[in-house]
Amino acid sequence: MYISSNMRSNLLCLILFFWKPGIVILNGWGRYERKRALRMAFIFLSRIGAKKTLIAQNRRDYRYLKRFGVNVEWIPGSGGTRYKRGSEKAVLLVTRDSKFECVKESVIGFYDTFKLPLLVVGCKNRLPLGESVTYAHAGYVDDISKVYIRSESFIQPDGYGEGIAHSLVDAICSGHRIYMPKAVYVRTGIAYLVRKKALHSRVQCLDDWVVLPTFITEKMLSEFCLKKVNQSYLQTLEVFFGGLDER
Repeated sequence: MYISSNMRSNLLCLILFFWKPGIVILNGWGRYERKRALRMAFIFLSRIGAKKTLIAQNRRDYRYLKRFGVNVEWIPGSGGTRYKRGSEKAVLLVTRDSKFECVKESVIGFYDTFKLPLLVVGCKNRLPLGESVTYAHAGYVDDISKVYIRSESFIQPDGYGEGIAHSLVDAICSGHRIYMPKAVYVRTGIAYLVRKKALHSRVQCLDDWVVLPTFITEKMLSEFCLKKVNQSYLQTLEVFFGGLDER
């Protein structure tokens, strides 16, 4: 058997080892949203040969694959860590130079909607946001615990297409106020979990954006913490190996 998580390695393993059972963790599936032929090939390869178990990291991918009869589980992310939350009003944006162009439009849309200053962490270079956007450039920070203590709020922009950003999961586990587009809120499955906990009436909406107050993120810790996610992966492995034993 094999376990793969990188999209390129996923495809390679599905092609070269289609007769072997395996676990495939989908990360970055959303970046191939418009490449239907590639998606259909991926689904076909995951269904032929030996038993495969796919793990989707966002809910939309999970529901999409279910429609095609794929054996898929949904586990939201890779587990977050609780860090000390800060008190600064600037909204924390964690990104990289290589990712920023993908999320730039969403970041500008956030500022146009809320007019809140940003604190950008993770980029070596200053971002080309223009003079109309107020932001501070903190550069690259080695110690992750010093990232979340800088602010009480966090923005998760749209555009990159990953399963669920690890920085977002850490921000939820740290009890930050979260700003995200409605599309991200639904796609990641956060909307599903909020409704499941009967907290949807406390969610704030403005235009195409959703705001999760700290009251909600504190309640969501149990769904995204590292312990819960690791338990979910272990349960999936137990079921997978149990199926192999039956064969």
